This record gives sequence, structure tokens and C-alpha cells, in this order.
Amino acid sequence: MSLLRPLRLTFVLCVAAQASGVPVASTQERAPASGPSPSRLFDPRRPPGRELETSVADGFTLAAVGDCIISRPLAPALPRDAGFASVVKILRDADAAFGNFENSAIDIREFKGSPHAWSGDWALLAQPEVARDLKALGFDILARANNHALDWGLEGMRETDRRLDEAGLVHAGTGEHRGAARAARYLETEKGRIGIVSMASTFPEFAEALPPRGQAPGRPGVNALKTTRLTFVTPAMMRALVTISDALAAGRKDCPGPQETAAADPACSTTQRQAVRRTVGYYQRNLPYMRYDDYLARGWPIGTGVVEGACGHLVKDRMQQAGMRWTQTGAQAVLDLRAVRLNGDWDAYWQAHRQRQHQRLYAAATPLPAVVEDQALEFAA
Repeated sequence: MSLLRPLRLTFVLCVAAQASGVPVASTQERAPASGPSPSRLFDPRRPPGRELETSVADGFTLAAVGDCIISRPLAPALPRDAGFASVVKILRDADAAFGNFENSAIDIREFKGSPHAWSGDWALLAQPEVARDLKALGFDILARANNHALDWGLEGMRETDRRLDEAGLVHAGTGEHRGAARAARYLETEKGRIGIVSMASTFPEFAEALPPRGQAPGRPGVNALKTTRLTFVTPAMMRALVTISDALAAGRKDCPGPQETAAADPACSTTQRQAVRRTVGYYQRNLPYMRYDDYLARGWPIGTGVVEGACGHLVKDRMQQAGMRWTQTGAQAVLDLRAVRLNGDWDAYWQAHRQRQHQRLYAAATPLPAVVEDQALEFAA
């Protein structure tokens, strides 16, 4: 068992702690608040204070560890290892104990699948008895979304999930499709109900659970958390980059170009020079669009997630189904209808459209009764 991996597990523990009323301490000073007021980020009809209210009484304890990577049952070692026994006592005495099961509990003698390790990583393997052993050690809830969940393919993921179920362990993060992998799982205790949501930001591409599309079923796998790195540049840093760029431009004659290979200076790499110029040029071109402090103050999103999510839901989910081929005119027509429908404006739009058409054709303001065409167009969107 190792220490927590920050990105994958801290979120899970914070969710569990908030759901149970347990305070989560931090060793880092909280950064000063910036940007829009947090209240603007929530539905005013569901204030955070009310949403976070719990019925869990004071005194609830949650024990949490990091990665549970064990290959055989460890409970037999308790009588002869006092240090290990003291740690297990903490798990058993807690109202709930959490860990990240980064392994596959399968019976290799009868297993019908094969290893699926990626990027030269090891395919981890645990004896099937490990599931019940973790329960005996005091564990109650386990995270399953991690980069080793599919070390032994879908067969290994499914067998591991089944053995954890049989052992009475609550686990989340894997499933037969994305909805199941993302779903929360719950542990009922004498002092309250604990929820867990598990996700992984490091995973092989084939391990990501996907939703159903049309008649195609969803893909089993892990709940994948995709992140986008943003680099914030202060005005001072921007000025420094421009100074570097100007200095390189002024001294360019001292660095031989690619055509001067015979007299090239080893200390002045062409590749490095080109990389710096590309970076500085990018910031110079896009500086007018990088006023992130102003955007945050206005409550505007600065990441690409909103745009990517809209493109996926608005365009890809409708236009890239099996066997579809589109002309630009036809695709634009369908997307126009879909945008109206997804925005919840279909009834108002169609009523206004029919009124305009009726006025144009009959010079009268009373629209015609609804026809099947209305329903057909909405279905197409």
C-alpha cells in the first residue's frame, strides 16, 4: 500500500468526507480567491449549503490508504507482524475504510483472457482470495478506475468486479459502459451513507468506457477523466519572452542557419532556436485573446472542455453514427434543427416558423393545426 496519488484519489476522498461531514485538512495554504463569486457557479435553486447538509452524526471516522497492490492474502501475517497489525486496527476501528484497488483478482489457472499491459508496464496480478482478504483487513469501499484496471482485459476487469462483489466490498470506477463506470456506489453504515465516485486521469486508450451510440452498445472500461493543461502567463513573463525573442533575432547572425552546416556552432541548436521562436510567436499572436483574469471575473469558461463537450454532444453524437454520409448543406440543416431542440426552443421556434409560413402563403395570422411533419423534423434533430 502506498501513499495517495493526488489527482486520482484526493477527489474521491474529499467527496466521501463531505458526504459524511468529516473535515478534510490540507497542509498547503489556500490561495486567495479570484474570479467570479462561487455562488455564481451553482444553481440558485439548489444552494451548496443545503446540498452539503448531511444526517451523519459527529464522530464518524473514515480511514483511507492509497494503492492496494498485493498479490496474495495478508491477513495471515497479522499475528507475527505487530506493525502491520497496528495499521490494520486503524482500518477495522474506522466507520469506513477506503483504498484504491490497483490490481486484478483473477484465477490464472482457469482464466480465459490474456494480459493487456501498455507502454511496457507490468500486468499486475492478485490471487482471487485477495478480495475477501481486503474485507477481512477492514476495507469497505474501493476505487477501481486506474491504469491497471484492464491489465488483463475486459475478462480480468469483470472477474475482479465479480470477486469484489462476492466479498461484500463496495467499488466504483469500472462498468459495462460509461454510465455504469461513472455511477456512484454507496456504503450503508450505522452512522450514515457513504458515496464513492472513482475516476482515472492516467489510462490506456483502450481502457476508457464509452457510451452506447445508436444500436451499438457501449464499451466496457474505466471512468476516464480527461484533462487539459493551461499555462497562465503574467504580463511580466510575457515581456520577458518578448525580450528573449528580440535578443535571439538581434543575434541571429551569430547562429548559423541550416544551410551553413559546415560552420554550424554546436552550442546554437537549430531545433532549440525554432522551438523558442514558435513559442514566443504563439504568445505574441494570441496575447489579445489571453486576458484570463478578465474572463474569470466575468464568469466565462477559459478551458476547452465546454467547447469540446458541445461539439461532441451537438455534432458528433448525431452526425457520426454508423453508415452516415453528409453533404455540407444537409449537415448544416440538421445541425440547425438540433441546436434549436437541444436549447429547449423547439416549440417556440416551430410555432413562430409556422406562423410566418402561414402569413406568407395565406396572408393570415392564424397558423395551421399541427401535423405529423412537426414530429418528424423534431425526431430528425
